[in-house]
Amino acid sequence: MKIHPEKFLRSHLSVSIAIIVVLILSGTAGYMLLESLTPLDALYHTVITISTVGFSDIATKNETRIFTIILLLLSVASFYYFAGAIAETLIAGRLFEVLKLRRMEDALEKVQDHVILCGYGDVGTLLAEKIEEVVVVEKNDARYAELVKEGAPMRQR
Repeated sequence: MKIHPEKFLRSHLSVSIAIIVVLILSGTAGYMLLESLTPLDALYHTVITISTVGFSDIATKNETRIFTIILLLLSVASFYYFAGAIAETLIAGRLFEVLKLRRMEDALEKVQDHVILCGYGDVGTLLAEKIEEVVVVEKNDARYAELVKEGAPMRQR
């Protein structure tokens, strides 16, 4: 099964954003319950905790201190998850593959008066050499990856 890098990157970014939103919402609710803060004050304290600025401490109870420690650890872990996803994408060359696929999609949009060639096996290869404007549709993952590297205008089925 082929993993599309754009979907991979999008899924990691979506998970990262979801984690941050959950941390902000749960942090705000936690500070409102534990310290009877207004929603704005609780949100403010959550943001300065998550961002590790934390220049003011409102904790009057041990429960609030424990809650702040947990919130801080989870927010740092979520940052590392996000940074790791970005680094993995860059190191594995997935970002460049995403950009290459996007350029290929743009090229496909501009193609007119072309032949659609289904399959790039032995016969398909010979036919593609004889036809000027050709778009290849390929279901074989290995051949598809090979054609993407060559920059051939194509779609995977």
